[in-house]
Amino acid sequence: MIYSLLCGLLLLIIFLLFKGTDFQAKSALKPKANLKTKSKKDRKNRIKTALVVLAIGILVALMATGKISAVAAALGTLLILAARLLQVWILYLNVKGKKGASSPFRKTKMTKEEAYRVLGLKPNASQEEIRKAYKDLMTKLHPDHGGNDYLAARLNEAKDILLK
Repeated sequence: MIYSLLCGLLLLIIFLLFKGTDFQAKSALKPKANLKTKSKKDRKNRIKTALVVLAIGILVALMATGKISAVAAALGTLLILAARLLQVWILYLNVKGKKGASSPFRKTKMTKEEAYRVLGLKPNASQEEIRKAYKDLMTKLHPDHGGNDYLAARLNEAKDILLK
């Protein structure tokens, strides 16, 4: 049954790709002048339509075989991983700033400007804003919650410098 669904889907995709194409014998001998400009737009639209139909067909096939729950679980896992990677990337960009990346093995003390960037704050932020930004970032990046020691240490150092 699944093979018949996939074959039908394939035929539908082929039909959509070639829909509107002139299959007359004359057209091969005398190509029309406006076919080139029209065919690029039409081709893109047919490809987009075919991809949407293919995605819907795959979902229908997965539902028919009872495998849709595995796909949903995989997508959920990928979304969680993407969100975690986005958080780390944002912190990396905040730490990197415009003057170059800071090394985990650096020997100099963090500057106030760098501390504000680490916490994602504007210079001269209030103590309440500093504490709130620190708390929000630490809950996301603490080693016990999926973060790492380096990021937690950078947040602690930034808070200590700004709250002196």
